[in-house]
Amino acid sequence: MYLSKFTTDDREKNRLRLTTSIYCVSWCAFQAVAFRGHNEKSDSINRGNFLDILEALSEFSTELKELFCHPPIYASYTSSLIRKKILNLISNKVRQLICEEIGCRRFCLLVDEAQDESHKEQMSLVLRFVNKEGFIIVPFFGLVHVRDTTTQTFKDKIYYLLSHYNLDVKSIRGQGYDGAKQYASASSKRTNQLRDAQVEQIAYLISVDELETGRGFNQIGTLQRAGDTRWSSHLRSVSSLIKMFSPTCEVLLKFFEEGTGPIKGDADSAYEAMTTFEFIFVLHLEREIMEITDLLCQALQRKDQDIFNSLRLVASTKLLLQIMKDESWDALLCLFKSFFQVCSIDIPDLSSSYFSRGNRARNEHSDHTLKHHYRVDIFYEAHNCQLMELHHRFSDGSMEMLCLASILEPKNAYETFRSLDVRQLVEKFYPEDFSDHEKTILKMQLQHYAIDIVQHIDYKQLTSIVELGQ
Repeated sequence: MYLSKFTTDDREKNRLRLTTSIYCVSWCAFQAVAFRGHNEKSDSINRGNFLDILEALSEFSTELKELFCHPPIYASYTSSLIRKKILNLISNKVRQLICEEIGCRRFCLLVDEAQDESHKEQMSLVLRFVNKEGFIIVPFFGLVHVRDTTTQTFKDKIYYLLSHYNLDVKSIRGQGYDGAKQYASASSKRTNQLRDAQVEQIAYLISVDELETGRGFNQIGTLQRAGDTRWSSHLRSVSSLIKMFSPTCEVLLKFFEEGTGPIKGDADSAYEAMTTFEFIFVLHLEREIMEITDLLCQALQRKDQDIFNSLRLVASTKLLLQIMKDESWDALLCLFKSFFQVCSIDIPDLSSSYFSRGNRARNEHSDHTLKHHYRVDIFYEAHNCQLMELHHRFSDGSMEMLCLASILEPKNAYETFRSLDVRQLVEKFYPEDFSDHEKTILKMQLQHYAIDIVQHIDYKQLTSIVELGQ
């Protein structure tokens, strides 16, 4: 009934106000700039991007200036709530267009853990698919708040988001996950304390000739938060903690001495855990293993993956892990012991009996020594887990599929294009993606492809499957 009181002129004015607000919201979103300023009052010299753009547009239109200078109370279309609603409608429209472009095609998922400025956990979701023109499209699809970053939570949110936009989960042909549950990053005060402690350590080591001096040496760093970048960040995180181990322990002791309540208890628990032989042993072991697997991790993240290079890296990574397991125990043990001596931490007698947590109180007999525990239960087991994971991810079937798929690489196909490999790839690994008729005519199509496409002058300029798809 209230809407019926509006005249045609009122509706036209409101429509113009709304259209202008939509334009300003779209501009801010496309440029990825903040909408609001610190002070949006009329007397502020910087009211924020949205209102400043609106004001700039009004300077070139008397009609717009009049509309926004004297808007009705019920319909100014400039409040933060209206901006959020407009932005939400735009984002939903973009998602719908992405889903329409995917249609019944296969697609991949790229999922990452992230945090907003208030350190609330979020899940970012990116899709990857080939459009009808043959180009690889990688659009950002959504950002969802989650209570934690466990696998089950990610799975539930992914299923909900995809089903909400009518994307078939069965069409997923690959997933990539990065990041896990992380703690909030340190405050500036703690960071400064950490850097001060590092300065003191570097000065001491230089004074006793333990560090070389010169330009570029002994730069002050900070602890790398795993997940701030991608897989390589985990190696940097472990390496930075080893490098800054003593300063970190000093800061924890200061928290224990100066803190109160939960902070004091958490600092004490963290210090006690970090200064144990097992923690330092595992920390160094993680770094040694990650240094071996890092090249393979980086290669698998590249968009223009070189299949042959990835296959070689898988084989070399397996071999290096096996060599480390078989031959590196004594050398690594010496490295661990030297680190303990530098940090002035007592080294336990490795020939003494090992008791699992809680068993010592019951005076149970132990058949294993500490050396057996660290060598067999941790050192060997860590390598076995890594090797098992590689064998699982890159099984004989997966390796065969990659070898067959490598024939599609232009630089490989130009030298020796084997149509039989492509047919085996279809028959063995993608039988449901091709109809019986398509499989029947594939043999002749590949013969035409070998003559018409592979020998074409433009084909010789291609360097990857990505360029071939385009």
